[in-house]
Amino acid sequence: MFVKEEKKVTHSSSVVKAVASKALDIDSIDKDNDLAAVEYVEDMYTFYKQVENESKPLMYMQTQPEINEKMRSILIDWLVDVHFMFDLSPETLYLALNLIDRFLSLKTVQGGQLQLLGVTALLIASKYEDMWPPQVDDLACLTDGTYSNKQILVMEETILASLEWHLTVPTQYVFLVRFTKAAVSDAEVENMVHYLAELGLTHYETLKFPPSLLAASAVYTARCFLHKVPAWTDTLRFHTGYSGFELMECAKRLAFIHSRAGESKLGAVFKKYSKSERCAVAFITEESRHF
Repeated sequence: MFVKEEKKVTHSSSVVKAVASKALDIDSIDKDNDLAAVEYVEDMYTFYKQVENESKPLMYMQTQPEINEKMRSILIDWLVDVHFMFDLSPETLYLALNLIDRFLSLKTVQGGQLQLLGVTALLIASKYEDMWPPQVDDLACLTDGTYSNKQILVMEETILASLEWHLTVPTQYVFLVRFTKAAVSDAEVENMVHYLAELGLTHYETLKFPPSLLAASAVYTARCFLHKVPAWTDTLRFHTGYSGFELMECAKRLAFIHSRAGESKLGAVFKKYSKSERCAVAFITEESRHF
């Protein structure tokens, strides 16, 4: 079980001030780094939380007669492999999946076009986030010739027009960066956080949670798995804006997904985090949890 948290949740100014007074200054180490924008970073994340639901996908499966949750999971598993193969930035994966789910929230897609949507969304996200995005030829080859260069480019226009070129969105990754910093994470904790977050990406039901809540829950669950005490600190509560109790539903869902990861036929995320350079966190077993 997870560590029991206080059920009563309050966000009164006095409570917020009390939590803030106990929180660590996580930005002091970056005070001389102009790129860290320490003067504005708290305001930036306050804004991100205010607007995150504007770019949050709807629960759309009931409007997709030819697509189901399993097909979405297979697509994302494949995209995780493609993303890893091209060594793209982490931001690219999260943005690509946001584009896919937002598009599916708006448009009905035939089952045979789902991979086309996925590979094109990855192309768009990589153009936005990476210095050297993959070439269209390379992506077309990865589909075993199922889609031509022209089809990918036409789909690119369709996605961008449907989403009105709205690409600057606070994805879960935006919050993961801030919240892992607030957790003062070592390499093992940080990799476990990202492992849990990426496992969550492959499961449709996690779309119901806001990106910031998913990110905070990944941090909380990782700290429970790795016996960090306390599991949820005043610093984390201040910088995430969530109490441990508010994270419980999502954290339990991530823990359940994790418990099935090693048995799943869709193993891209498990394989990725089984590597030594990622602290082999995928091998941390159910029995080693501490909730």
